[in-house]
Amino acid sequence: MAANCSHMGADLGCGTVAGESIQCPFHNWKYGTDGVCSHIPGTSAIPEFARQTNYPVEERHGYVFFFNGTEALFRLPFFDGEQADDFSAGRVFGYTARAPWFMVAAQGFDSQHFQTVHDRRLLRSPHVDCPTPFVRRNRWHAEIIGEAVRDRILKFIAGKTVTLTIENWGGTIFVVKAEFPRACSRFIVFFRPNEEEQTHFDAIVFARRGPLALTLPIRTRFTRGHLLAEADKIRDTQYLPARLIPADADMVECFQWLVKLPQNSHGVQSDDGHRCFSPEKNCVEIYSKII
Repeated sequence: MAANCSHMGADLGCGTVAGESIQCPFHNWKYGTDGVCSHIPGTSAIPEFARQTNYPVEERHGYVFFFNGTEALFRLPFFDGEQADDFSAGRVFGYTARAPWFMVAAQGFDSQHFQTVHDRRLLRSPHVDCPTPFVRRNRWHAEIIGEAVRDRILKFIAGKTVTLTIENWGGTIFVVKAEFPRACSRFIVFFRPNEEEQTHFDAIVFARRGPLALTLPIRTRFTRGHLLAEADKIRDTQYLPARLIPADADMVECFQWLVKLPQNSHGVQSDDGHRCFSPEKNCVEIYSKII
């Protein structure tokens, strides 16, 4: 639900939950789950403007996800061919990169940086496709050539090669699955632009329910280290189209795809009938304040 009261703009996130309604902290106007004001103290006349914009919401693994638009363009993503109920989620962790969000989005399709940033030597050319208009996917197979402590431990425990699948949903969600000879890593990263050309990230690591779920703290620590290292290396990157070279072709195609994504979702629904969820600009803060 939009955070600012339709009356005078008070922050509903600072209000209270009254039954199935949210009560404004300023004049105690109450809004039902449909966003319509149901009660104003001292009057029975509810003005037409007394309604809040609602957003599609889904609860999963103890977290609340919402789409920043009144109609969702795609479903809340998960790993292809796998069911969310079969997995446990780690504790969400956040971090910030000093780079524009679209530069971060393009990194998932930058073949050069896999070796220069992540110390992964590609063993075959990446395969990039778009299974739906709102999903861009990259698959590649590589050898782990890094000698950092984290990479040495990874090679010893999981193996020396990795097959990685990166899906970008709606521009601002990465769904990542890394398959090693002896292990599999899965995580989802949600990101949104901040001021001063910065991008904030919230990441969640997943493991299959059962004994593997006990490894979530370790998996989360490794994943966090991996992502923070990348965030540090892409700082201050800029979109300079005149400086792009043929080796940047996959990134250029990603930029072109991002530009074609709709800027609003009114009256739009995905082909498969699902609703979509993606944290984007002007994110509503009410859920983080109330729940």
